[in-house]
Amino acid sequence: MPQFTIEEGLLTKCKLAEGEASVDIPDSVTSIGEEALEGCRGLESLCIPGFIALSALQKSFWIWDYEDEEYVAPEASKILPKSGFQLIRGAVSIDLSKKVAQSGNIYAKRFCALLLFIQRRIEVITARSQQLVPHDMPGNTLPHLPPEMWTIIACFYYQEYFPKRDITTTQIGLDEDVLIGSYENQDAAVTSYNTAMDKLKQDWSTRVLHMK
Repeated sequence: MPQFTIEEGLLTKCKLAEGEASVDIPDSVTSIGEEALEGCRGLESLCIPGFIALSALQKSFWIWDYEDEEYVAPEASKILPKSGFQLIRGAVSIDLSKKVAQSGNIYAKRFCALLLFIQRRIEVITARSQQLVPHDMPGNTLPHLPPEMWTIIACFYYQEYFPKRDITTTQIGLDEDVLIGSYENQDAAVTSYNTAMDKLKQDWSTRVLHMK
């Protein structure tokens, strides 16, 4: 299993055991330091969060030049990764689904709690009109709301700002046009994501109250 050294979101070092060829970098990583992957010579597949810039990823395979005292790209025969390398870049998105809520994301938990609250309120109102006890009602997986309302909720609960990509290289290094093109508009996407997250944190700073 790969061993990571992470400092405040920055991956500074990744070590692979003998025979390992695949690395899945945690979602908590937002950038990669120079030389962080330099020792991963047998690396064949890498899964990274969508926030990581291509330039940072390229420099993570650089080496330290002791003569000039700086990080530099290795000579042609030592360039990493090798041809046939698989790069899986995650999406930059806001996901408030049940799965994310179960992982501990506070905003997803509050959003799911709100949906549950809506369902419970609808069950109470419906039960009273039908003279039933709420817990005797048939179970519903989702509240009964107009389609237009569900459209709004669906757009809110998952917003993608930068798409997931799965690319296999055909040459050494990370300079292929298809790879570079896949990172177009990443800065704008991350800026939009950060703006949306700031608003989400502001709007959902307090827990959802289950009113009776």
